[in-house]
Amino acid sequence: MSSITEMEGLSWVDRIKYILSLTDKTEIEQRLKQSSISSYDDLRLLIFLSLLMKNEKNLLDIFTNQSYPVEQRVHAGKNWLRLQKDQQVIHDFLVQTVNDKTIPRFMKNQILRNLNRIDSLKKSPSFFYDLLCRLNETNHHDQYNIDAYLLPFCSKDKIIEILSHWSITRIEQMDQNSPLYFKLVFYQPTVIIELIKNDINNKKNNKEKYIKYFRENTKIFEGLIKKQPKEIVRLAIEYVNHLEKYRRFLPLIIESYLEYLFKVVPNEIIELITIIAANEPGSIKYESTWSNDGHDLDSFRFPSSFSIENYIRLFFALYDTCKWSTNHTINLLQYMLRDKTSQTSLSALKKQRKWLIETVINERIGKEVFMKKLLKDGNRDTLVLLEKYSELTTPLSLHLLAQDERKGIVDAKQRLSLLCYQTMTQEIFDEFLKLFKKTGSDVLQRTNNYPLFLKCALSTNEQSVKNVLQWIEKRFTNEQLIVIENFLTQLQTLDNQFHLEILPNNFQSIQTIINLAFNHLQRSNNTLHILIDYGTFLLRRAEYYLNKEQKEKIQKFATQILTQCYSTDAGTPDSYQYSSPPLSQAYPEARQIYAEILVNDLFPRFVLARSINELYRGLIYPIEKAWLMPQIDTFLNKFFTESLPSSKKLQSALCINMDNSIVKVFLENRSTRSERINHLLKLSKLFFYEKEVQQSILRYQQHRLWIDQLLEDEQIITEDKLTNEESQFSLDTDNSRAIKKIPGFNIDLLASCSHLLTDKQQERITNIILNEYLQDKEISNVHKLKALRVLRRIPRTYNKTLQWIQTKEEDSQLVIPSNNNNNSRPGRGATAESLNHIIICLPATMDLPPEKLLERFEILKTKINAANAKYISDAMLFISRKVPDEIFLKQYLLFIQDEQFQKLGITANKEILRLLIEFVSNSDLVHLIIKPFWDKQPHQDVRTCLISTLLHFIGKTDDQTIIWQILEQATKDEYLPVIQTLFSASRGESRWPLTKFKNSSKDIYKAFINQIQFQVLDHPTSLEARSWAWSSIDYEYCDVEKLTEKAELLCIRFDKDGNNLWQNAFQAVLSCYKYQTNSSLNRIMEIIKKIMLCRDEIDSKENAIDNQHDLPVYHRIQRLLTLLNSYMDKIDKQKKASLRSITSIVFQFDKTLAPILGTLLVKITENKEELEDVFKILQDNLPEKYFEQVLTHLANVINDKNSCDFIQHLDLDGKLQLARWFIEEKHRSLVMFTFLKDSVFNQKGVDREQCQKLLRQLRQSDNLYLRQEAMEYTVPWNENEDNEEDDDGMSYSNQS
Repeated sequence: MSSITEMEGLSWVDRIKYILSLTDKTEIEQRLKQSSISSYDDLRLLIFLSLLMKNEKNLLDIFTNQSYPVEQRVHAGKNWLRLQKDQQVIHDFLVQTVNDKTIPRFMKNQILRNLNRIDSLKKSPSFFYDLLCRLNETNHHDQYNIDAYLLPFCSKDKIIEILSHWSITRIEQMDQNSPLYFKLVFYQPTVIIELIKNDINNKKNNKEKYIKYFRENTKIFEGLIKKQPKEIVRLAIEYVNHLEKYRRFLPLIIESYLEYLFKVVPNEIIELITIIAANEPGSIKYESTWSNDGHDLDSFRFPSSFSIENYIRLFFALYDTCKWSTNHTINLLQYMLRDKTSQTSLSALKKQRKWLIETVINERIGKEVFMKKLLKDGNRDTLVLLEKYSELTTPLSLHLLAQDERKGIVDAKQRLSLLCYQTMTQEIFDEFLKLFKKTGSDVLQRTNNYPLFLKCALSTNEQSVKNVLQWIEKRFTNEQLIVIENFLTQLQTLDNQFHLEILPNNFQSIQTIINLAFNHLQRSNNTLHILIDYGTFLLRRAEYYLNKEQKEKIQKFATQILTQCYSTDAGTPDSYQYSSPPLSQAYPEARQIYAEILVNDLFPRFVLARSINELYRGLIYPIEKAWLMPQIDTFLNKFFTESLPSSKKLQSALCINMDNSIVKVFLENRSTRSERINHLLKLSKLFFYEKEVQQSILRYQQHRLWIDQLLEDEQIITEDKLTNEESQFSLDTDNSRAIKKIPGFNIDLLASCSHLLTDKQQERITNIILNEYLQDKEISNVHKLKALRVLRRIPRTYNKTLQWIQTKEEDSQLVIPSNNNNNSRPGRGATAESLNHIIICLPATMDLPPEKLLERFEILKTKINAANAKYISDAMLFISRKVPDEIFLKQYLLFIQDEQFQKLGITANKEILRLLIEFVSNSDLVHLIIKPFWDKQPHQDVRTCLISTLLHFIGKTDDQTIIWQILEQATKDEYLPVIQTLFSASRGESRWPLTKFKNSSKDIYKAFINQIQFQVLDHPTSLEARSWAWSSIDYEYCDVEKLTEKAELLCIRFDKDGNNLWQNAFQAVLSCYKYQTNSSLNRIMEIIKKIMLCRDEIDSKENAIDNQHDLPVYHRIQRLLTLLNSYMDKIDKQKKASLRSITSIVFQFDKTLAPILGTLLVKITENKEELEDVFKILQDNLPEKYFEQVLTHLANVINDKNSCDFIQHLDLDGKLQLARWFIEEKHRSLVMFTFLKDSVFNQKGVDREQCQKLLRQLRQSDNLYLRQEAMEYTVPWNENEDNEEDDDGMSYSNQS
């Protein structure tokens, strides 16, 4: 028997094994060569055999043979490359392949892919550089992804050199959705960081963009932070150092990865935090995604590896370097201690005591000094931070209690909340008992009292804990269940010191409390849930405890709790809930203990009660991968081999599911899977529905004869077909009927494992899908769509599928609609109509020879309509990539140029024309297709499509004349979407051509702005188009002089065009002022003057006529000044200062504009003298009463953080001295009072004596309005702050 004959009937995998077993492979090689022309599978085998025999000639012949399917040619070419050792041979082959016009684009793209994995090229950056330079001579660098597949594997210096040659020196110039970007991030992150540095340096002159840089590029840093953490943090340090102090926030990406960075680069992150924290002592902010003001950082998140030295260094970096010692020691403690997640283990607790108590407080600061700070600034939140250290919390608790007593009566609840932080003495113990009596009637308060009592004891010593637990144990005898449950829940919040060191000496008390809860008359499922969680919690905590004796005691106690909960009298099988995370393999001892409990106590009860769902949950939730435990695996085996076969009732309770069932757990063990599948199928053929059963049958070729018999009738497999009358098994009734019907095997499994089927099985499954599955009304369209994808994975039956589609295409509908409603809401899911379109296009996605793909292209041309245009366009795109460009374009041109093409409709025209984007390097297409179409003046939507397509051709070829001519004609189009296509506005950071030009081809982009977008400003007919152009044109690259001339003419016009466009035009001038030189400033002055000159002529005639004709000049000037104000934060200081000359112009026009003018002048001041000059100018030009009104308005402006930059740079004392200067020397009290209230008086560490003096002075003001405000104001200072100075120069109060 020949080798070929012996392989018939085998699956693909078995054929491979058979070929490997042959000693002489010559005969089969010759046979495969003959059959490979007609058989896809034989072609694949020939490629595999050629690689095995290292037959380079066979592989090269297959690659160059254009009659073979493209994907297999690629496969052969890649295998040929793997066999090559000579780099020059590979180089020449690749150059020839990429430049060969007869080779499809798909092949060129794929043959360049993964070159870095070829052994002979892995360590040869020079090869990739030489090949890239050679290919770049004849191809654009992004064609066939040449740049992405070659550049990342060059040396860093060469990469930067080539990127510079491509005009990419900054990350902004790179398309961040391109394969090149992702490859560089993965293989060359340091190159990306270099581009980011260049980008940041480039934006240093643009304040607005620089401030937002890290925030707006979070996606970039997200991909780099774990690859180059040190470089990213160093970059952040450099970035923050160039920000103004009051804008120094922690970058959002740094805040998100703070714990990780503390772990890997602690030195750098401490340096960064020090820079940020120095800005405003007591506060650290991180960037907001939507605001420039930032958010307050809640606390530092430290890893467990953070060393004592690093804790101390970070603490004193803030305490000393950033000067937090004066008034913000408590804030510092909050940042260091508030995150409790890393402070539960014994080692963490010891580490914290070492650095905080022994080093920071006792050695470095001094306990006496620290206590003064603590009493001065501490509050109830501070008690929580320091709850483990009663030597600190006791004085603070007494101090706060004394404060509360001075304010009034302190009730029992308040006293308890403070008493729990004091050291437990007999006096304190007795005090707790007295307070318990006073609050005993309130059950909710009792739930809080017991944990507070225990907390107090824990901070003292073990004996106190013992006494308290014994007392609680007695009190719980007659306590309500809710109180006991809350106490047991709170136990889990305690640290390891309690559970590992103290608990073993108090097992009896805790066990008594647990028994009280377990035997309580009100016991519920929630009670069991709490107890099980606590038992599991103890097993976790004890796992790595080094004291073996204590560890065994805790494990025994936890076992006792869990055994009690899982006992027969604990509850019904559905009583158990699992909320704790499953025990992972990091807890081997806990898993063993838990598994024994489950197998011995819980699972037998589930089996007896036939609670299969609860049994499944018990296998999944308590223990991760429970099937790895021998005792659980043994239980499962016994359940399926003994319990299940012998009990009909148990069989009826077990509903077979397609996934996530107990059967899946039973089959997890690979060593016994085959044997167990045999057993299941003997029990019932319905177990074939289990996905794991099917997968194993395919992979291990078991029951092949039975499967062949099952598929022999080529009918859908249903429950009836597999039902065994002797058993009581059934499918899960909760599943829909569609899931109970399968085309031989599970659809998802067929998509990934079709190569494991034999030839006969593939043919029969294909017949089932085509003739039965797709036609069944009860099967959902979603599953039918999956079945179509399976057909693509079975090349052997391509001809059968093609023949079926061909015979069905004559029908109006290929697939019978599904009766069930697949869509949860309109527009979602697959419809019968869309399935028809997908079937028509299915052959285009198959790996067919080029001639068959072209045949399919001809068929698609006849089928296209508005409904299926998108599907057919995508199918044609597939075909275009697998057919040589010249051949495809020839057919494509014939289709486009046919006079019937335009009759296909607008949608079809648009979708087919968009295919031109694939061929942008071919300038002939502009002459042959786009220009003729444009000249025919097609439908407006087609014109929009033509222009958007044409933009992709810009800069791709040498002759661009016709492209610019068409674009110039488009500027006069009356259809707004055509006009909008000429602007990148509203398209975001997409891959829109104009956005790419702006970043990478600035000369082209600038030419486009000034030649094309500029013309739209003078659109002959459409006011809407002109308005869009004024609001969307890119002012940064336009001809400033021409733009401002046009804007000036519009601003002084008061007709329809002027009224609608002047504001956008003036904003254009302001935007130019932002980006360009001082020339725009002169224009602003000229515009203002010329508008004012129109007042006599226009406002006198249009005064109170209607809302469109009421002082138009005055209102335009008012709006103009408001716009000017809004742009102040976007203009640099030097340009701001030049705007002072506007003062006289405005006062000459109308003094009622003084509030707006005053706001503008305040925003451009740089010191207090300039600010006083503004007040002086206003005072000299305004009546006294109106001047006071303006000052009241300016008081709010000065208080605005975004209005006066120089004030924001001042520290607290500087702000206070500024206010004193204006009040005492310049007598400007009215303008300073709001600033004092919001920015000075309410700040910690302010000089109270000076504040008191200022406030008393304000309360004696002659201005009655100001005096009233000052009299009604109450200072926010705490009563314990006085002017006594401690050793650090800070004020504190002695305890009364």
